[in-house]
Amino acid sequence: MDIYFVAQTVITYIFGVLALRLAGRKSLSQMTAAETVVMIAVGTILIEPLVGREMGKTFAAVIIVIATLYILEILQIRWRFLERVFSGTSIVVIENGKIKLDNLKKIRLTVHQLEMHLRQSSVAKIEEVEYATIEPNGQLGYTLKESAQPVTKSDIEAIMKMLKDIQNRLGPTEQSKSYTDSAETSETHNTQKESMPQDTLFREVEEAAIKKQ
Repeated sequence: MDIYFVAQTVITYIFGVLALRLAGRKSLSQMTAAETVVMIAVGTILIEPLVGREMGKTFAAVIIVIATLYILEILQIRWRFLERVFSGTSIVVIENGKIKLDNLKKIRLTVHQLEMHLRQSSVAKIEEVEYATIEPNGQLGYTLKESAQPVTKSDIEAIMKMLKDIQNRLGPTEQSKSYTDSAETSETHNTQKESMPQDTLFREVEEAAIKKQ
């Protein structure tokens, strides 16, 4: 095997990994259209040295492509219209629990596909969604209505604080009164239970006296 070819392949691979690291750490599902084109272009260009092209020109082409991506990203930060052209913007697909069919048509997304995105995000009903958008990378962003939002730790802490405030407002006097009323009720109940056998005994004595007469 040609040692030069092996070395060339290894160097190309290492350069490709470094180039992709420079281009960004986003996964394919998070890339914009411009970033996806750059990734495909880099992969295509890196193959050229292995089929006979000069390695120096190939590496230069990769650097130019990545530099172009950086320049575009900087320009998009400064000018919003360039962001709309190269990356796109978020599209509202659900508002106040209702699907915006016109916007779905613009991005060529069906209602069933939208429902699939919602299920993947653990959303059971469209009516529970206050606001939902399809991001430039194709992912779904949404906000649930207040009635459908899960209870958080801060919500529980707020309820506990409210209960504590109510308890403090009652004051020790009303609390002790409540305890006294409870004790009196319990004592009355016990007295009634103790008096029941005595009544029964008196009744038996009276019946015995009547029989003797």
